[in-house]
Amino acid sequence: MKAVFCRLVFAFLLALSCVQADPFWKVFCSGQPLFRGRLDPIVQPGMASGHVHKVSGSNHFSACNASQSPMDVYKDVVSSTCTTCSIRTVDNSQYWHPDLYYQWPNGTFSLVPNGGLTVYYLSRGGSGNQTKPDYQPFPPGFRMVAGDPFRRSFTGTVEDYAVSYACLSNIPTAEMNRFPTDKYFCNNGLRAQVFFPMCWNGKDVDSPDHRAHMAYPTSYNQGNCPDTHPVRVPGVFFEAFYSVDQFPHGQGTQPFAWACGDPTGYGFHGDFLSGWDADVMRAALLDPKCDSSNPDMDDGNNVRACPPLSQYVQDTPEEACLMTTPVPLTEDMGIGHTIPALPGCNPLTTVETPPCQGPISPSKAKDPRYLIKSKVTGKYVSCNPPGTKNPMVADVEIPTLAEVWDPNPVPGGVCLLSEDNGIFASANGVNGQLWVNRNSVSLWETFNILTQPNGYVAIQSARNNLYINVSSDATLAPTCATITDSCLFTLEIPDGGSFRV
Repeated sequence: MKAVFCRLVFAFLLALSCVQADPFWKVFCSGQPLFRGRLDPIVQPGMASGHVHKVSGSNHFSACNASQSPMDVYKDVVSSTCTTCSIRTVDNSQYWHPDLYYQWPNGTFSLVPNGGLTVYYLSRGGSGNQTKPDYQPFPPGFRMVAGDPFRRSFTGTVEDYAVSYACLSNIPTAEMNRFPTDKYFCNNGLRAQVFFPMCWNGKDVDSPDHRAHMAYPTSYNQGNCPDTHPVRVPGVFFEAFYSVDQFPHGQGTQPFAWACGDPTGYGFHGDFLSGWDADVMRAALLDPKCDSSNPDMDDGNNVRACPPLSQYVQDTPEEACLMTTPVPLTEDMGIGHTIPALPGCNPLTTVETPPCQGPISPSKAKDPRYLIKSKVTGKYVSCNPPGTKNPMVADVEIPTLAEVWDPNPVPGGVCLLSEDNGIFASANGVNGQLWVNRNSVSLWETFNILTQPNGYVAIQSARNNLYINVSSDATLAPTCATITDSCLFTLEIPDGGSFRV
């Protein structure tokens, strides 16, 4: 009898171990994007994309090449050395979506500051034999897109419902499928949301339109998968945050637009390029401790409660995580100033036709923006990530947005605003070196740009009236009482950048 009982207990425990869990965890990505610009290596590999995107995730992000297979791209992505998101090493995925702009009454545009990205990995089943689906991890090389940059109306399709917005306000507001910013003032920001399809055909890691290998269940976020796409994968859901509270809105007009020229909000979309370790994801999908019903998971917020993922959680996303291969695009995106038109030729339109495709334009509505090149090094002055103690250096050969500077007039001179992150250059670094870590302007951030013979300039600090010198290690500091070659620079107006694969 005892042996029979033991066999029954063992069989029961074995059955429990095979019950499919309802996994649910979140990935939190830094408010400092990995990349901002016109790249989309899924939809438009090897070229500048049609509109500006904001990218989060692992640092082996690039334009890719149309000739690269999904597996080739995957192998590169999983070899990344860091990520701007909260799960390192086993999640080297890359996530991107369009950037948001504000249109002023005079027709100019400002890039809206962002507040990071939260990516949900959800378990959403259906009914009958799909009540507890057999969730499968994303296979190596997997990628997909959700939403449509050309959509401008709501017709009630599943795809339409997959895009929504939450106005974050002290006053409760209902979620909407279009921009809510004409109706409400979102004093705590705007949350743009998109559900990706969660039913896979089980064969293809991609498809020509990056959609056909996937399908939505009967609802946009739950329900049964169609017979054509029988394999259930985790439901990917983006929450992108934007500081719309810094701009007037909510008085009957809708002043915001996605970078693709969409003033309606229906054109929000997202791209997902998986960099997951499939074995680790499979373990997380099967572990009951990663289940949404586990109170320790705290609705997916406490990923450390999921044993297969716990050792890979980084509490603070790596804001200093930089792309290993910078893309030489210096297009003016309107960071910290206004621009006359959306980058990439995207006129605002409520008509469901593709925006025009135009060349990169270096024009802007106010002061010139410059690349600063040192005479002694022959290289460009670059900013480092804000919040670090890394000095500014003149050591970059191929300029990107991180080497573009806006000389904004201030009392007593100009300040140098980094186009990459909207932070000011300051002379209050270690040993008086220049670094980029200030959000406000004082004498430390004030400079005079003085014309010199043969097309050079010298840059003088208003703090001590000394000239910026490039030392032997290429760092910059205001240490020269007289102007020598190490204090000379040229100012170049960027032409948008020569795109290279």
